[in-house]
Amino acid sequence: MSSRQVPHKFVQVVIQPRDLHVFNALFVHRYLSVRHLHALVFRDQTRRVVQARLRRLWAAGFLSRRVNVREDWARPGLRPPTEYLYALAIAGARQLADSLQCPLGDIPHTDAQNRRGFVTLQHHLVVTDFMVALSAALTNNPATSVTLAGLEREHELRVRLGAHAMHAVVPRPWLIPDGVVHLRLRDGDAPVTFYVEVVRSLPVGGRAAVYDKLARYIDALTRATMPSVWSHKRVAAVLIVAPTVERAERLRTLAERLDRCRDRFWFAPYLAPTAGGSITSAFCRETVLDDCWCDGDGALRSLLRPLHT
Repeated sequence: MSSRQVPHKFVQVVIQPRDLHVFNALFVHRYLSVRHLHALVFRDQTRRVVQARLRRLWAAGFLSRRVNVREDWARPGLRPPTEYLYALAIAGARQLADSLQCPLGDIPHTDAQNRRGFVTLQHHLVVTDFMVALSAALTNNPATSVTLAGLEREHELRVRLGAHAMHAVVPRPWLIPDGVVHLRLRDGDAPVTFYVEVVRSLPVGGRAAVYDKLARYIDALTRATMPSVWSHKRVAAVLIVAPTVERAERLRTLAERLDRCRDRFWFAPYLAPTAGGSITSAFCRETVLDDCWCDGDGALRSLLRPLHT
């Protein structure tokens, strides 16, 4: 990721209610692209309008931006695409702090704060792609009664687990999902929780290390050890995403070897080819609610009909 882009000159901007939605979305996700904010905040506007408004907010000092190369989208013979990633700057953080009536220090807005807690940006953006698609799919959707009850990022979970570990024994290595989504299936029901795990490449130890992690998840879920730390009372499944269909299926075969809870692990690819031969995110609001997940028993699953609810 390149160094932060600095505006050539500052301009005057009158902050609109929609701009506060932009600031809040960046507070949740830290980094968002034009396509993310188009899906989350500007769905009734053209992409050109979104780009113009974000550029103006950046020039006025409300947002910072960086040029990012999407490494996961690289394909032999094709140059990987670049995109601007926006984050909160000091003026945007002040506006949000006033709106939320909270101290400015509670809202990350510097380069160091926005990077903190991310193992790699590319890893983080896979989770963002999924969360944004899911948020967009469940916003004002008359086709389903399911609503989004909350999102949690890995850095939030790590901070809370670290605080818990100061007065309790937490087995090492810590088992922390890359992201968490909470869905409310019906009004009045307690939320159903999904953990998100991104496997961009095999870790040290290869497939054996992945299998060990699945086994540790089973122990944590059945004993309710880690979920209790974060007050996750109804964990339906662990969503495991890999770059391609083939890699996701290879990981799924590991779950077939488990002696229990195979249906608590759902697998899917996070990249998909386009008609033009390039690569894009497999997560979009039109399909993210479909039966696009395959569990450890080989059954197709949908977020709208989770198991163990």
